[in-house]
Amino acid sequence: MTQYDKVWKWLERDSRDLFTGAHSVHTPHGISKEIISYIAPQSEEVLVLYNVEFIISLINDFDYDPELITFVSDHLSKSKLVSRMGVKYIMSIDEYTKKNPVLLINPPYTNGEKDASEIYTQILDKVIDKTDPIAIGAVTPENLINGGQKKRTLRKKILENYNFKNVNFLDQARDWNKAIEIDTISWVATKSHSGVTTVRGRFLGEEYTTDMTANHLTELANGETQEIHDWLIGIQTDKKVPLRTSKKTSNVGSQVKISKTETDSCAIENGIEFDSDNDKWRVAFGYMRCNTCAIVPPTVSVPSKYRYVVFDCEADARKFRDFMISEPVRFIMKVTYTSRTLDAPQINYVPWIDLSSFNTVDDATLYAHWKTSQDAQDVIKSIVGSEVPF
Repeated sequence: MTQYDKVWKWLERDSRDLFTGAHSVHTPHGISKEIISYIAPQSEEVLVLYNVEFIISLINDFDYDPELITFVSDHLSKSKLVSRMGVKYIMSIDEYTKKNPVLLINPPYTNGEKDASEIYTQILDKVIDKTDPIAIGAVTPENLINGGQKKRTLRKKILENYNFKNVNFLDQARDWNKAIEIDTISWVATKSHSGVTTVRGRFLGEEYTTDMTANHLTELANGETQEIHDWLIGIQTDKKVPLRTSKKTSNVGSQVKISKTETDSCAIENGIEFDSDNDKWRVAFGYMRCNTCAIVPPTVSVPSKYRYVVFDCEADARKFRDFMISEPVRFIMKVTYTSRTLDAPQINYVPWIDLSSFNTVDDATLYAHWKTSQDAQDVIKSIVGSEVPF
């Protein structure tokens, strides 16, 4: 075992204790090395934020000149470690004065507080604006490519200035050794890349390609295989599932409580009335994941902790319920729903189709409608099983 191998083991075992008070999540050797291999820097300046693992890999795996590396440190122990490797460090990105480096970063994702407000977008946004890197190798939450608000603004900036060379959907067990509990991606985007984007799926680990040159971010949806990816993109519709939210009134009334264990099961409780299209039939889902949905009859209100879709009659509501719990739609939700909450960005890959033309809505009907091959169906079934991932 080399000295660097010992350092990797040390960081994997003790980084959270070593770097308490800073960004202490250990970036595994395999992730760090793979990101750098996609960029293959030669003699460019390299800027590394917070993660000493990138530096160790640059020097040990790629024999990179330490004098070409600048490290933005957030902990004294990190500063001492990189200094021993001959790498200069600074304590703030504001101290960095060079332009057009290669940027390597696995930023802290949230503020670490109870509300877990995300902060990685502002960190990436600031360093991109300040340094104008020629290439970015990063690890971020998956919601960078399908989330709303700040994520949408950041990915627009990236797409306007860079082309994705690769995107890997990381698996919590395979890639992270179960050290992290959110869905993440590693990715490389460069100004010079003009070809297709190579994508690796999370569940099967298969690689396929997609064309991002037209700035179609939808193309980055995780399809797991080339065939399923092309199928998923091909069935997209301009109109999306019209989720609604409710508002509390000052009245007393009945409200629905959705079961968290049994699909399409709910209780009717007395409580505060909510303005939620109460004269209509609705299908409701938990805003925070509850892994079930339920049909809500008229006169019963839907609390604001849920999201719902409105229908004119019970038959239409039941068809939509069957649509949402069908195998293909549950698969789509499983591979694209990465947020803690259910809002438009997290359901945008579910096509909105006219269900009135179907007598019944089930797996076979939808697979036939979407011209899904048997091989694709078998893969979809193996991935989603009986899970209701919303």
